[in-house]
Amino acid sequence: MNLRPDLRPCGLTSREVERIVDHLTARLEGFALPSVRGRAFRTAIEIRLLDALEILEEERAADLSAGKDNCLAPEVHLLGEVVVAFGNLEFFIEVAIWKLLHPKDEPEQLMAQALTAEMNFGRKVHALGSMFRQRNIADAESDLKNLIKELFDVEAERNKLMHSTWLPDFRGEGSLWRTKASAKAKGLTRQFYLMSAEGIKTALNHIEEVSQLLGLFAQKYIQAPE
Repeated sequence: MNLRPDLRPCGLTSREVERIVDHLTARLEGFALPSVRGRAFRTAIEIRLLDALEILEEERAADLSAGKDNCLAPEVHLLGEVVVAFGNLEFFIEVAIWKLLHPKDEPEQLMAQALTAEMNFGRKVHALGSMFRQRNIADAESDLKNLIKELFDVEAERNKLMHSTWLPDFRGEGSLWRTKASAKAKGLTRQFYLMSAEGIKTALNHIEEVSQLLGLFAQKYIQAPE
């Protein structure tokens, strides 16, 4: 798609627009509608999307001229990605537990899903480790310990980001301040951390890497053979 540079609200790129069109086309094709076929349909989506983008860009130009900018900071976008990535990781842990309980019996897996539904992240990780050790696969112990450590590490990183107060950088340098209060043995304290987009991206990458690590572990040791 040839998207004009001036039709990219909030930094939206041509590739991102193409991904949106791909997603919309695939979702609609899933309904098996006779009209949802071919290049003509895709072109129609592109036209409507470009029209919508043009309206957004006009609104954005009006906001900018009035001294307003409704585009979220990149740090905010990345925090949203952290939420999604960590939620997916937690779901993958649940799936691994379901497979350990009932590798092939789909109805019985519903019982396992009911079990994990009320468990927090830490309990799921401990359950995964304890249940897997019942298989007595000695060669897997090192991989299991590393996986559990990484899972708790990314949970700690995610919690720091999600359970904090976020403030704009008063110096105007574009980053955000993360602030966290504590009232433990030393009394009330509040720490401030300057968080750049790169710092949040590092946490996001770590979560995605651990998700891949969990997937490889499950394929090697948990997934039932065909």
